Amino acid sequence: MPVAAPTLVEARANEIITTLFTFIEDQENTEYLGERVSQLQHSLQAAHLARQSGADNETILGALLHDVGRFIPTLHSQMPKMIAPDGEYVGRASHEIFGEKYLRQLGFSDKICQLVGAHVMAKRYLTAVREGYYESLSETSKKTLKFQGGVFNDAQVAEAQKDPLLEEKLAVRVWDDLAKNPDMTVEPISFYKDMAVQSLINSLQSPVLSSYVTVHSRTYALPKQPTVVVCVDGFDPEYLSQGIANGILPNLAYFINHGFHTTAKSCMPSFTNPNNVSIITGVPPSIHGIAGNFYLDPINHEEKMITDATLLCGPTILQQMSKRGVKVAAITAKDKLRRILSHDLENAICFSAEFAGEATIETNGITGVEEWIGRKSPLQYSGDLSLYVLDAGIKILEEDRADFLYLTLSDFIQHKHAPGDKDANEFMAALDQRIGRLVQLGAIVAVTGDHGMSDKSLKDGTPNVLYLQERLEERFGQGSARVICPITDPFVRHHGALGSFVRVYAKSASDVSLMLPFIKSLPGVALALSAAEAAESLELPLDREGDIVVVAVKNAVIGSKKEEHDLSNLGEHRLRSHGGKQDRQAAPANCPRINIFTMSAQLETAPLATKPRTSWLQNVKFFALAGTGFFSDGYLNITMGLVVPMIGLTYFKDSGSVIKSSQSDAMKGSLALGMVFGQVGCGILGDAIGRHKIYGKELIMTIFGTLMVIVAPPYMTHEGIVVWVCIWRAFTGIGVGADYPMSATLSSENKPVKSRAVLVSGVFSNYGLGVFSASIVYLVLIVAFKSAIENNINRVQWVWRLLLGIGIIPAAATLYGRLRMKETVPYQKYVETRDGRGETIKKDLYNQWADFKEYFSVPLHARTLFATCCTWFLFDIAFYGINLNQSLILNSIGYGVGKTHWQTLYNTAIGNIIVAAAGFLPGYYAAIPLLDILGRVRQQWIGCCLVAILYAIWAGVSNITSTGGLIALFTLSQFFLNAGPATTTFLIPVEVFPTRVRATAHGISAAIGKCGAILTTFAFSTITAKIGLQGVLGLFSGILFLTALLTLWIPETKGKTLEQIEIGDIYGGNEWVGWSTKDARDIMVLETSETITATNSFCSAVKMKDVQSEDKR
Repeated sequence: MPVAAPTLVEARANEIITTLFTFIEDQENTEYLGERVSQLQHSLQAAHLARQSGADNETILGALLHDVGRFIPTLHSQMPKMIAPDGEYVGRASHEIFGEKYLRQLGFSDKICQLVGAHVMAKRYLTAVREGYYESLSETSKKTLKFQGGVFNDAQVAEAQKDPLLEEKLAVRVWDDLAKNPDMTVEPISFYKDMAVQSLINSLQSPVLSSYVTVHSRTYALPKQPTVVVCVDGFDPEYLSQGIANGILPNLAYFINHGFHTTAKSCMPSFTNPNNVSIITGVPPSIHGIAGNFYLDPINHEEKMITDATLLCGPTILQQMSKRGVKVAAITAKDKLRRILSHDLENAICFSAEFAGEATIETNGITGVEEWIGRKSPLQYSGDLSLYVLDAGIKILEEDRADFLYLTLSDFIQHKHAPGDKDANEFMAALDQRIGRLVQLGAIVAVTGDHGMSDKSLKDGTPNVLYLQERLEERFGQGSARVICPITDPFVRHHGALGSFVRVYAKSASDVSLMLPFIKSLPGVALALSAAEAAESLELPLDREGDIVVVAVKNAVIGSKKEEHDLSNLGEHRLRSHGGKQDRQAAPANCPRINIFTMSAQLETAPLATKPRTSWLQNVKFFALAGTGFFSDGYLNITMGLVVPMIGLTYFKDSGSVIKSSQSDAMKGSLALGMVFGQVGCGILGDAIGRHKIYGKELIMTIFGTLMVIVAPPYMTHEGIVVWVCIWRAFTGIGVGADYPMSATLSSENKPVKSRAVLVSGVFSNYGLGVFSASIVYLVLIVAFKSAIENNINRVQWVWRLLLGIGIIPAAATLYGRLRMKETVPYQKYVETRDGRGETIKKDLYNQWADFKEYFSVPLHARTLFATCCTWFLFDIAFYGINLNQSLILNSIGYGVGKTHWQTLYNTAIGNIIVAAAGFLPGYYAAIPLLDILGRVRQQWIGCCLVAILYAIWAGVSNITSTGGLIALFTLSQFFLNAGPATTTFLIPVEVFPTRVRATAHGISAAIGKCGAILTTFAFSTITAKIGLQGVLGLFSGILFLTALLTLWIPETKGKTLEQIEIGDIYGGNEWVGWSTKDARDIMVLETSETITATNSFCSAVKMKDVQSEDKR
């Protein structure tokens, strides 16, 4: 009867065990740490003792393999040696951790891996809890104990006792201690082979491991549908934002709006090889070993180009997937990278566009590529080289020849052409079209980049180069150092082998300490680190590092000698390059840039040939719903300054219709007091439980509070009416205040970069419309009730009641729409992001407080919040001091005092209309287009300075100029206030902070601003009485100058997407913004269809969970 051929899993398991057991057998003559047995004997004795104890097969195998980390060749060199004080070698540190990682990568069961990874932990546990255990240890074992962390303390013991596998782990440890008997008779290694093979088959076929592969202790889901990762070399986010703005990237725009998008940091140095390898391994260069394109061989001191996988340490995701039967295709633009990616691939397609015509079945898994694609391999120095890669990927998908594709392109276009250039736009448009085709073919598509790209030229267009070797030889002598440029590869014509990262090798080790400070002093140097410092801070392999690592500032590159860098091929082009921390763009404004997207075919509901747009009707609807609150805010704020004199005419007739300044201030300021609570409270709730859960409720409070003011009893004491108005105005203020963070956040998160400022400022401009409308309504009511008021002054109450009532009609009309509004996409994406355990982030008040503390523990972030709060506070002192007291202001310029009560009210109405029409509304509407021209910070600074100057002039000429001159100064100051800081103080806080603290930070900033309004409301009349209007204007002038100065502490958000702001692109690349810096590689998690796709700063594959980290062990 014929024997069935082994399945793929069975064949794979046999291959793994055969190789692994060969490694174990090779230890027959290897001494075991000074004991009288070999490493092989020790391993077999541990397994024999486990068998004698009646242990199950997994525990027996755990005992057999417990020391595997000591002798696996690929791991051994990575483990630091343990040397006792007397110089004796006592083993390799962390061998249990390396062993566990290795077995997990092979696919062994979790139990076996835990037993291997825990026997040192068990030793530390037993020395703490078992009397005499330490004394029973061999001398070698006692020496290694202190290297392994020492005896457990009480807390560590208690934690270990929670482990359900503790007894098995302790048993393996005991067998390890006993397995040192040179006279013990044991079974040969072959005895355990069938047991190991079957155990591995069972593990590989388990529901968990049959769907995942583990690479470098990270687990990745195998693709359930065709999956494509496109690495766009030099993919600076500006190419994306500029392309979307120009309407040439409809598919990537669709990805952003309907899939996942963020900006991430690459690894250092920000060159092609290190980052492509980091993408396909999920780890930094310190682990995978590839730290550049070009290096100096430390053994023979020869300069070498990295063109194959010789220096690669450990497996790749592509390799592991291919070994699990996944059809893998890896296509590169450059052949040097192809040779690295093809490392240990099985039955895969792997070729380069550079040498497509030379592909063979034996080497590349495919032949006849040029005929197959239908055109010759393109020129090396062309954008078409990248498009050829994409065309090949499309062809492979069309013919169903791969399940997982990695397509990595060339950065030739990005080196030559800035974002928005004609050639850059043509290339990006062609790339976008092909990405759309990949999606149409049913693939999950992730688009990422390996590094960013920056202009490296001076203003006159000449390259900004520091020839470091020349400078070192000038200072320390000829041949004193060799500068290696790791950007060097076979393609250098477009950048002259000049990048922003170099390594310095000193001829004499004693010169290193002298060279470091000298290099730091040179212009163009951002960072100079010793080898150890660079390896630690930049996650680089120490054994392959130069004596000194030098990183340039953003707009500069570093070379060796001028004659070694040929820049003649630049022609008319400016030098553009990469390599520095600024070119990693996964964060900050001077920093590196990488765009990451993912898109599932199931999400494709819009035609990919056109750029998706929100309909005109949807924009109008959102504008109306969001703008209503600010209309009410402007209307209700300004009307109180008009209502208070009318309350005096009706409720204070017995005191000559005069209201005490303290009572007047209380009624005017109570709204602002309520707003403080609404802004802070609802801002926090908006981040903690969601924007849509708050939106609409604040409008209910605004409407109800205003109605209660309107129905105030007609006959009340002075104190009674003041208390009544204050209570219900404060209640109204909570609703109005809540609208600030809610409408602002919803507006900012509803639109991409080019229209965000327009929408947010457009919504806020409704404040000015509310002010203008209140003035018109006031005038109409005054005229309508003229005869009634002149006959009976009590009838003026109908004017102020109607004035307030009309103001809440728009709010009531849009209430239902607000209550039905859906959650914003950025907030949904944030709360749906999964943490390291695969669990959805829980948002509540506790976690919101934790997010807030974490984010603002960064001094730069805290300073920004301080600046947004202070500028809004100072501005509101001046703004509300003028606007809440327009009656006083207008009276001083001739539009307040009349012969009768009605005439006074009429003059005030006319004056308000003049000011609103000439200054208020034009200022708000002028602000909108300027925001994306001047920038938010500059616009605020200019506005503050101009108004400060106008107030100073007004204070100086108020007694000598005409009424027309005064109204002109008032109107101009109103115009520049609203065209500048009135708009920008509202806009900046909603843009400058990330999603998880956006509403909270905006609410706090607005609340502090309102404190300024409260201060000026209560103090204006008193201060005016003491120093006069001239003195107050002079004071306001100084306050606005101070506001302008504090504005300079705020980072600019002009031209930045919310994703760039999310990860701190506005701060210049100094930290991870918005996430914990503990492991930046784990932050970006995407979900598409049934497959959870994780993208870290290095890896675009499918991450499901992390194996227990070393620090937990």
